[in-house]
Amino acid sequence: MALSAGQCARQQGDMAVLRALVCDRCMHDPKLLRRLQRVDVPALLPWDESDRIVIPAYGAAYAEAFGSGWLHIIPRWAICHGLNGRR
Repeated sequence: MALSAGQCARQQGDMAVLRALVCDRCMHDPKLLRRLQRVDVPALLPWDESDRIVIPAYGAAYAEAFGSGWLHIIPRWAICHGLNGRR
């Protein structure tokens, strides 16, 4: 399904915001996955199955990194409406 010009413009704006947030040095931690293994309490990671930016496979990698973490996929749950295309 092709996006309309308005949808493309909105998606480009959303991606610019995401790059500004995620590419900031404070938001990048290459050692995070190793440190998550030291968490000694159960960790539930709810994940939006329709998230097209941070896909559930990424959540699965995080859940696996925790000592006792598990991923729960939530169908059609919009965490960030603007980034998921629903407003």
